[in-house]
Amino acid sequence: MTKRAVIYARTSYDDRDTDGRNLAGQLEMGREYCRKRGYIIASEMAEDSRGASGAEINLPQLNKVLEMAKNGLLDVLVVRELDRLSRDVGKLYIVEKELRRYKVNIEYVLTDFPQTPAGQLMKNIYASFAQFERDEIRLRMMRGKRNKVNDGSILISNNGSYGYDKYQDGQLILLKPNAVEAEIVRQIFRWYVLEQAQISEIARRLDAMHAPLPDAHVRQRKNGWSLTSIRRILHNPEYFGKWSYTYDKNEKITVNIPPLIDQTLWEGAQALLEENRDFRKQVTKYDYLFERRLTCGKCGRKMACVGQHMAGKMYLYYACKGAKHDWHGSCKGYAVRVDLVDGIVWDWISTILKDPQKLAAEIDVFQTRAQRENAPALDQMRIVDDLLAENRAKLQRLVDLYMSGAFALEDLQERKNRLEQTIHSLEEQRANLAARLEGQTLTINQVDELQAFASEIRARLDTANHTEKLQLFNILNVTGSLTVERSGKVLNVQCIIRTDPDKFILQNSPTYP
Repeated sequence: MTKRAVIYARTSYDDRDTDGRNLAGQLEMGREYCRKRGYIIASEMAEDSRGASGAEINLPQLNKVLEMAKNGLLDVLVVRELDRLSRDVGKLYIVEKELRRYKVNIEYVLTDFPQTPAGQLMKNIYASFAQFERDEIRLRMMRGKRNKVNDGSILISNNGSYGYDKYQDGQLILLKPNAVEAEIVRQIFRWYVLEQAQISEIARRLDAMHAPLPDAHVRQRKNGWSLTSIRRILHNPEYFGKWSYTYDKNEKITVNIPPLIDQTLWEGAQALLEENRDFRKQVTKYDYLFERRLTCGKCGRKMACVGQHMAGKMYLYYACKGAKHDWHGSCKGYAVRVDLVDGIVWDWISTILKDPQKLAAEIDVFQTRAQRENAPALDQMRIVDDLLAENRAKLQRLVDLYMSGAFALEDLQERKNRLEQTIHSLEEQRANLAARLEGQTLTINQVDELQAFASEIRARLDTANHTEKLQLFNILNVTGSLTVERSGKVLNVQCIIRTDPDKFILQNSPTYP
């Protein structure tokens, strides 16, 4: 039977322009390999031409290969050489084992690894060298950056920081002020320090004068200045002439660049930022549940908890400030009473928790959906756990054999190092998978924790204190959004076991007491 082949290509950041190793060269070599063997080319999968890490397992085209294998759509995966599939031993073992489970072989154009002990040993050696090369490349890149900075060069994005333009002087990358943007930066500092204008007011002024946006805003197609960008400018020490590069946690290199403001103005801004930060923290002394968990359905911003004094009493609101800065009227800056929203949501949670059978059913529905949606990553996690157990057992057998006098110390050390490297690599891949799955599923311990806490608090849900409510909010990862429809203000709420939002109409919500 004619075999169906998929050709897979990947470039690293260091070799994507090298003939033969670039994507086009790898694919052509794969086609020629398939022609000679009479394979039908079912598909060609090439990762991003800008380069993709050989240690990363969650790559788009590789995921498609694994999905095709799972669905029985290929027999052979053709790769130019081993390090194009992976420069990480753990990732290589995971991919190989997953493909083997679906009866798919991996064949390398430049090297043949027969299914013999000698062939597998040779493949392990190649994989170890590939991982060693990856670590060397990373170190060379870090040393190269450090040396450039020591020579006075700047390492920065293509268009430089806002307020500066990047230019090349021989081998050095330097910065020079951009006349228009530099004046915008100076104006931001003057407004903030000398006039003590609020950041939202600065954003409104910048939008009114059509000040050029930072490049990140342009790329993200934002309509105006964001508060985050203005704060980033106010915090940036580059503007009084100091650009820094952190080589590692123990070494920081500073390069002098042309300042846009004097140090006095810079220090005044830092003092005000610290003062305002302390002021913003004061609102935390009030009790509210949606701390950065409620978003404006119109503009997507996080809604803040703000206080308003009326008749000698403090009233709290969840408010969107979108109308005050860069949204040009697209957001009306809606607000809603905290006590109303928190009361509705707490009642919603209570209905789920009061009935143990309903809670168990909600968890089952969530787990079933999560298992289905995260099946590929969960499969890989099981493969990693199997491989870890297998290699740890090999390491223990190796030590036992040495202790019995079966082979010499030098033989033990070489084999032990190789197994420990594999185990370390698999542990890193497991940590990456666990990070991807965090919050997507509930572990047995998390389910037990939720049910135990629900059981403990069930009898006093109506009298739970604020700390207990916050704890439950965190366990359930409760989030919400506020929108406005014809019927009035609408609150949409969801949590980790109720991923389809529930809707509450707030058309009669009071604005004032």
